[in-house]
Amino acid sequence: MDVTIVGDIMNDLFTYSTELPVVGETIMGDMFQSCLGGTGANQAVAASKLGAKVSLIATVGADSFGCYCIESLKKAGIYTSAIRQSKDGKTGMGMIMVNSRTGENQIVAVLGSNDEVAISDVDHAVRSKEFSRKLLSCQFESNAETSLYALEKAHSEGILTLLDPAPGPTPDSPFYHLLPRFLAAATVASPNELEASALTGEAIPCFRMNATSDEILEGTRGGLVALRKFGVKYPIITLANNGAASILPPSEIQHPLPLDVYVAKNNLSQDGVLIHSKAPFIKNAIDSTGAGDCFTGSLAFFMSKYPHLSMMEKIRRAVWIASQSVKRCGTQSSYPIKDELPSSIFHEIESFQWPNND
Repeated sequence: MDVTIVGDIMNDLFTYSTELPVVGETIMGDMFQSCLGGTGANQAVAASKLGAKVSLIATVGADSFGCYCIESLKKAGIYTSAIRQSKDGKTGMGMIMVNSRTGENQIVAVLGSNDEVAISDVDHAVRSKEFSRKLLSCQFESNAETSLYALEKAHSEGILTLLDPAPGPTPDSPFYHLLPRFLAAATVASPNELEASALTGEAIPCFRMNATSDEILEGTRGGLVALRKFGVKYPIITLANNGAASILPPSEIQHPLPLDVYVAKNNLSQDGVLIHSKAPFIKNAIDSTGAGDCFTGSLAFFMSKYPHLSMMEKIRRAVWIASQSVKRCGTQSSYPIKDELPSSIFHEIESFQWPNND
């Protein structure tokens, strides 16, 4: 097993329209779509489509939606023996409104039985050999105590750990007091700007499209340094169509630098090197839903399958793959499979060169 994910499974209901409604307004949509979703399931499918063996530890309802989700995951190649159907809970649901002109979205999620995933489910995965010895990933959309148990177990056994801290916690979150333990057990933490602010207390702006690398690194520096002080080995802040910012040790930076990587002019001596991994500009983006999950799933793939690649190279490859997902509607249906990607993105050593058609 390459990757194990403790995460949520949702049945996503999409609407597409040229404008999103304001409060009290009813508008007519252009298209409706129902499909498998949820942060955990999305990341599992993204990694599996690239060629990783992935298991998912989760809970769904004993309803038609739950059966549909499990069967869909099996068809996607996910190992599902650690997915339990709750007798009383309902399968999680996501209501997603997409602006078909810009690809932007608004989401309301009802987690349902996702909070019921238990420590015993993790132990079951271990016994059934569906607990990866390479990489464990989790988020905040399923039971926090169970996720922390799995993360700390993996970390203590020398397994790589990846924390996607979504949704961003608030002081009234029931697991807020556990955040230092989550971060201390994370090899990688990859919040977006809002989540990084919630985790660290640092003010991090939401950057305009095509913000300069200097603006991005200046704006994310405080959050990245704070995450590093919490114990995260490789802190990353994801930036949607602006790529990702991170702090990496010099040994994890490949030279010569690719054109899509920018290093801060005023670097951090003891904390590492502050870098910006740019994303390609995608003309006529259709739907950005799930692009962040595609990044995390792709990063999990490279971390588990390519131990000799530099961390810089793993991040920039994951950024590029995630950027391709906005060309299609939906979440998992938009994620590229291995055969759709340039073969050079799977090379063991060489720096990946962006194709010219982006």
